[in-house]
Amino acid sequence: MDAVQRPMARVREAAIAFANDARVRLTVVESDEALRPAVLTQFCRVESVARPPAVMLCLETPFEADDANWPMRGEELLEEWKTASGALVEAGQPPLSDLPGGETPSIVAFSKRLQAMAAAAKGRLSPVVLLAPLRVAPGAQERLIEVHSLVSAAALEAVRWVVVTPGPSGLAPVVAAERARGPFAAELVNARVDSAAGRKDLAALVAGMKSAPAGATPMQMSGFAGPSVAPPRRVRDPAPMLPEQRTEATLGVPPGLTDTGGMHEMRVALLEAAVAAGDGRFADAVIAQRAARDVAVRLGLVKEAAQMELLLGSYVLSGGEARRALELFTQTAGRAEAAGWGTVACQAGMARGSALAMLAAQPELAPDAARLKRTEAGVAYLDAGRTGARLKAPAVAIEAYRLGGDMLAALGEQTRAVEAWTKAIEVAEAAPPADVAGSSALELAHTLRDRARATGRGSEAAGWQARAEKMARSFAEATAQAGGGA
Repeated sequence: MDAVQRPMARVREAAIAFANDARVRLTVVESDEALRPAVLTQFCRVESVARPPAVMLCLETPFEADDANWPMRGEELLEEWKTASGALVEAGQPPLSDLPGGETPSIVAFSKRLQAMAAAAKGRLSPVVLLAPLRVAPGAQERLIEVHSLVSAAALEAVRWVVVTPGPSGLAPVVAAERARGPFAAELVNARVDSAAGRKDLAALVAGMKSAPAGATPMQMSGFAGPSVAPPRRVRDPAPMLPEQRTEATLGVPPGLTDTGGMHEMRVALLEAAVAAGDGRFADAVIAQRAARDVAVRLGLVKEAAQMELLLGSYVLSGGEARRALELFTQTAGRAEAAGWGTVACQAGMARGSALAMLAAQPELAPDAARLKRTEAGVAYLDAGRTGARLKAPAVAIEAYRLGGDMLAALGEQTRAVEAWTKAIEVAEAAPPADVAGSSALELAHTLRDRARATGRGSEAAGWQARAEKMARSFAEATAQAGGGA
């Protein structure tokens, strides 16, 4: 839709300009979380097409309000440099020179590591730092502005920067200052979706789908323009399938999925629910989503019906009915677990945790009762993690363990929190790297390493660092293989 295509078109233009014009030293992209992967993909392509050739170093360490995390970012830079060097060797080229090790306790130390990197790449590659923090905490924009001292440093003139932030970056003054040095030096890109325009586009799409005539083309049934009556069959059109051919073609496919009318009815109801929820009309969203679930049941699509019920529960929860949502999530979790649907079962268990957390926030609850309910929420997340791990859904299991650990840590139960985070990492280590490369496992390993360091447990911190490095390598290899079609 246009609401998404417009910001992504701006991102593509900025990435092309960055790749083709070395005068652009800083590009700041303010993106929505949903578009972040697409934005990063666009800029990661710069590495293969930039002139002069670039080495792209992606740093995702969060910025916290009380800590810019330069030590973690320094280690991340080393890991990215080693990965880039290894990729060059695999391509039959000489490796990159090693960078000095040790901690980077401040932005000054981080700057010195960048200087060493620029010197090592001189005459061979153009170093590009893709600073894409997973999170910029409230109040942390001032920390992010510290980046200006790096961008403007004469000793780092060879380093180019792409900064991708979830939401507003606060870097407009930095971009303006860089532009004062040269009109092409910096660019600020708004890659946020216009939610009002998006809802308008979606509502128009639903209206088009509902008005599709009998015998409509696939395009019309998807909400796009077409003739008001079905056109006659053309001479060159393939002949209709014989009954025995249709039976063979749909062998093993649930009959409901071949019911064109029923599937169309379900899609329309699903989108109607999404439009209503986007407008804040959660009662209408519940009605439409219930209709979508009922169509799935009627078509015999039992797994799809469970997924529809998860969405139904989320709309009920958003409408403020936490107890009713909890009942729906509990029922769905039970059915999904019994059927062996790992992802659905784990997601439903996590949704139970969300509903319990909302119940804990009720103002009429006494402090002890609220704490007990929050503990129940944390346990629900841990139960979901165990279910996901047992039913071979590692990606969602990791996030369930992480959320459970976060909830318990907030309650002061640090030992149980560490156990939960450790379990998440163990799930990641046991899973195929391609299945969990996008998970928070690596971030959790860094968190546990930093906690160990902060309390003087050096050997434990070293162990977490080694595990983090091993995970990072396996994730990078899996991502590279997926990108290369291997």
